[in-house]
Amino acid sequence: MKNKINVKHKVKFVLFLTLLITQLLTIGIVLVNYLFFTNTLANNPKWQVSKTQLYNPGYDGNSFKYFLPALAKNSLNLSSWRGYHEVSSTEKFTWKEFSLNFLPSNQSYLYVIFDQNDEYFSALRISYSPLHTTALIKARYTGEFIEQTPIENISINGEGWQKLAFKKDSSKNKNIQIFYNDKEIATYNYASESAESIIAFRAGQNQILVDNVLIVDDNGKILLKENFDHLDNFWIYFLTLQAKFLLVKFLIRDLKIFLKKIPGNLKK
Repeated sequence: MKNKINVKHKVKFVLFLTLLITQLLTIGIVLVNYLFFTNTLANNPKWQVSKTQLYNPGYDGNSFKYFLPALAKNSLNLSSWRGYHEVSSTEKFTWKEFSLNFLPSNQSYLYVIFDQNDEYFSALRISYSPLHTTALIKARYTGEFIEQTPIENISINGEGWQKLAFKKDSSKNKNIQIFYNDKEIATYNYASESAESIIAFRAGQNQILVDNVLIVDDNGKILLKENFDHLDNFWIYFLTLQAKFLLVKFLIRDLKIFLKKIPGNLKK
């Protein structure tokens, strides 16, 4: 008799464990799919699309912002929706180090804007196209190039993910060291009076992906970390959904117990 009871308890435990694992897997799969199908720049408060800030926003800018292709690869695809897009941070940062990874394609180029005010911007243009040189750029938003300094001592490698890093001795220092795949390729003197600036990315029609953006301050504190995958809050969402599921389950159980206690004449 005792053995039968033990077997019964084991069966119940295995059944409970199976149901729990199935429930957790189901919630996880549903949540990952939900986060994937809501992974748009419109749902990411850290970034804004420049074309949507115009007096007459462009259709392709709205498509780039509100639909999935811009982040479909869980990276920022600046060439989606007819290319020629710019994405900038919604906050200004006083940074000491700033880095990112990018995946180029043939004929592609990328502007990394690291110094910007209302009149002009300074950027590194890294190019895999014969139409453009890799250079440090200073330009007005009206279109005029103020300065263009080619970078000659750079060995361009267009295969696989690449890394760019911008470093200063301190956030207030105006001298910036620029590294490509951990090799210093240039220095630049910060032009703005304030060390605070937005960060932006711009590219052409040929695909180039941006990922793993990291900005830190003098104390090593992370000011911005971006992987463009919309999964940062996965565990918060997961635990919240699990808690709600258990709450509903317990409420249904308590309701059944309550109904069983109601006298038969009241049920009628």
